[in-house]
Amino acid sequence: MTFKKKHIVAIDDEESVLINLEKKLKKFLECNFYGFKNSDEGLNFIRENPVDLILLDLLMPEKSGFEVLSEIKEDENLKRIPIIILTVKADAEAIDEAFERGADDYILKSFYENELLARVKRILRSKEMEEELLRYERDKVALQLGGGIAHHFNQPLTVLTMGFEIIRTLLETQHPEALKTIDKYLKMCEDSTAKISKIVDKLSSLKKYRLMKYVGDMHIFDLSLDNDE
Repeated sequence: MTFKKKHIVAIDDEESVLINLEKKLKKFLECNFYGFKNSDEGLNFIRENPVDLILLDLLMPEKSGFEVLSEIKEDENLKRIPIIILTVKADAEAIDEAFERGADDYILKSFYENELLARVKRILRSKEMEEELLRYERDKVALQLGGGIAHHFNQPLTVLTMGFEIIRTLLETQHPEALKTIDKYLKMCEDSTAKISKIVDKLSSLKKYRLMKYVGDMHIFDLSLDNDE
């Protein structure tokens, strides 16, 4: 099984652990590895860069792994990043607390190479599957939304288009002077209707769309479709 190049962050106050992790992970995985001895530096990096997996030590002098874990899982933008806890010994109480705070797995620092790789690969694959499912659901919603909008807009747009044509014809034949006065406004209405019709035509067979940031952390579908990107 092959993986796209991943971005893996490790936070541990022991330099030797970070060196060992990077060496073992890069030996078998196509990945970018970022190691941090300081919790806050690691958190800042995670907030500002795309990250696929976090390896987190629980016992650190300045800010514990429990605190870092809670901060990540309480952040709407970060909470879906999987986290594997690094621990010196199989402390059931500490591990249970880590899981309660949102950890995805744990591994002993005295790990075997194969165990580390197996768990990292499993977590990364689970993340990929979750992202694929989210994309599928989002695409499905976009298609349903586009089809629904097109269905409900087609008839009113047809009526508007016909109505403007009838108004223009009547004015041209019966009130040409009045047409000269309102022609530019009528043209604006016709152009706007044509633009909406074009958007509706694209929505009926929607294949591409974008997400745009709305209020707060909310994202909405950008259905303006002003270009064919």
